[in-house]
Amino acid sequence: MLNKLFDLYFKHYKKILIIPLLLLVFNVFIILNTYWTTGSPVYMDSSLKGGVSFTFSYNSEINLEDFKEYLSNNIGSDDVDVIILRSQLTNSIIGYDVQTEEGVTQEVLQSAVEDYLNTALSNDDISFGTQSSVIGESFLSDSLWLLLIGFALMSLVSYFYFKNLIPALSITFSTFSDILGIIALFNLFQIKISVATIGALLMMIGYSTDSDILLATNIIKRKEGSLKDRMKKAINTEMTMAFAAIITFSIMYFLSSVEVIKHIALVLLAGILFDIINTWGENASLQRLYMESRK
Repeated sequence: MLNKLFDLYFKHYKKILIIPLLLLVFNVFIILNTYWTTGSPVYMDSSLKGGVSFTFSYNSEINLEDFKEYLSNNIGSDDVDVIILRSQLTNSIIGYDVQTEEGVTQEVLQSAVEDYLNTALSNDDISFGTQSSVIGESFLSDSLWLLLIGFALMSLVSYFYFKNLIPALSITFSTFSDILGIIALFNLFQIKISVATIGALLMMIGYSTDSDILLATNIIKRKEGSLKDRMKKAINTEMTMAFAAIITFSIMYFLSSVEVIKHIALVLLAGILFDIINTWGENASLQRLYMESRK
């Protein structure tokens, strides 16, 4: 069964190339639509755009949608996000973190939360912090530079390894498509990115480059055996890596009670799925077209 599927993939690789290209166009449309709608290409939390954070201890479950709607109506802000805080040992709820835009005072937030919960919060149960929008913009600017440097270094490594511009460009294009896919998916579900997202994206650049170089080595650099056999060997290795990573990051997401770890795991899970599509539907097809043009 798997051999037949691989035979179809190997034979119709030009038609399969259409799938990741259409997906790329769709992802770009989602990002542009987010920009037209919100004025920003991504949804950002307070760590990147600035804002306030109000954390309070509360061990009962709250309807998050009703809670966010109530807060929005009572603090005068439509930009409200609520994160559940859980115990690392028991995974039980220990509190909530309310994040909203700059200008909302602790007194206003605390009053709205207490009214919704119908209980008074002591000073020992609450924590209030602010993040300047200037600092958030600085974080975002530095993060974008890190991503650009990551892409530049990845492209240089690919070029010097293959001594050829075409494989380096196809690897860069495939990795870039992975990153756009993650951002578009987060925009589609209105998941806010944070400083942790940037770190996860840098990790994804490394993972994607590794899988793309593995593929390009078997298509372009190696000469022993037939191209079909080399690609079959490469896809076996790649899918083993992908499934191992999916299992690992799924465990991170479902078993961890730390929100940052869950967020990183979600970014990497989405990235691996896009990497499978782009590596074997886009990158492999482009490199085979290049090899045929040389012949």
